[in-house]
Amino acid sequence: QKLVERLLAEATAEATKIRMAAAKQAKASLAQYKDAAKLIRSAMTVLTKFYGQKAKAQAAADASAKDKSGFKANGKGNGVIGILEVVEANYKKLEEDLSLTEKTEAKTFNDLINESQ
Repeated sequence: QKLVERLLAEATAEATKIRMAAAKQAKASLAQYKDAAKLIRSAMTVLTKFYGQKAKAQAAADASAKDKSGFKANGKGNGVIGILEVVEANYKKLEEDLSLTEKTEAKTFNDLINESQ
């Protein structure tokens, strides 16, 4: 009985250590993704102000263009502003995915700890 309790305590301590390290890493990554998206948004604002309507007109023209494969472009990734929009969307998607993963892992960990008590 004592051996089982000791092994369970050790396993719980190790699981907690691993979970806390993962949570810390996720928190740091989320902050980086948010900062990157904010930086990209700032760059787009500066470029849009600098190029003004010319950039918007070019983006609209690019959106209606066909790419080399013959498929109609989706309006994203064309020109500097378009590329930055895609990059910003990617960072936001990374943030959403990691946030969901972190919540799921935290719940799974808490359920495991609660079951083992």
